[in-house]
Amino acid sequence: DTPIVCQITCVDGYAKPTNIKNVGEDKIISALQAYPNPIGDEVNVRFYASKQVEISIDILDIAGKVIKHRTYKTSTGMQQVPIGTMSLPSGVYTLRVGDGIEEQTIKIVK
Repeated sequence: DTPIVCQITCVDGYAKPTNIKNVGEDKIISALQAYPNPIGDEVNVRFYASKQVEISIDILDIAGKVIKHRTYKTSTGMQQVPIGTMSLPSGVYTLRVGDGIEEQTIKIVK
């Protein structure tokens, strides 16, 4: 199943989905999430992969230095990858997921 994203508009008291599109229809990796955020001893990295591909998941410190790296081979669809973060000190980090051509990033806090 391919997840979709849409806007909901109220028309005459009824909810009507508009602007419907498939998540990731034009990207290999999309809908990147990390939870919980703030993180504890582990962060769950969740994203949609439009095809099978090997990706890199990196956690970067505030200076942009990679402090945690993992490779992962996706299947098509929603992915969830747990990453151990017990050894990270408190701070703000960037989570980067990429396939060597495109990447997505989000901020995480510990």
